[in-house]
Amino acid sequence: MRNKFQEYINIQITKNNINDISFLLYGILAELIFERNYFSKNSDIRSFTKEILQEDYKEYLFASRTSLYARIIKDIKLNALNDKYKFVQQANNIKLFLQKSNVINEKFSPEQTNGNKIKKKNSVKSDPIEEWRKIINSNKG
Repeated sequence: MRNKFQEYINIQITKNNINDISFLLYGILAELIFERNYFSKNSDIRSFTKEILQEDYKEYLFASRTSLYARIIKDIKLNALNDKYKFVQQANNIKLFLQKSNVINEKFSPEQTNGNKIKKKNSVKSDPIEEWRKIINSNKG
């Protein structure tokens, strides 16, 4: 997915390439919303939607990332059709967010990026089989 982030950052966003931008944007938003690496709590997404997407969603949408994603995509599609200026503005805001938050380099830190906390989960995951081996081997003695 990092390649898609880089591709999105490198592409020029205009009213003429809205279809191309929107396809990239849907995947990028899915990654940002569904992966807890970027927003560990659902409530953390609120500042992203307000500041970057310039949308103020009701509280019930933040209870489910799936519902929130569906609503964001619906609004972005409507903007692509009816309000191209707002779509381009949102797309550029997301582009700036990706650049400032170092998402591509995977250098997440708890620093503020337009009020959004970007966190990186511990990338070292223990293998369950190795954990069982340790337990079994410790009991052999």
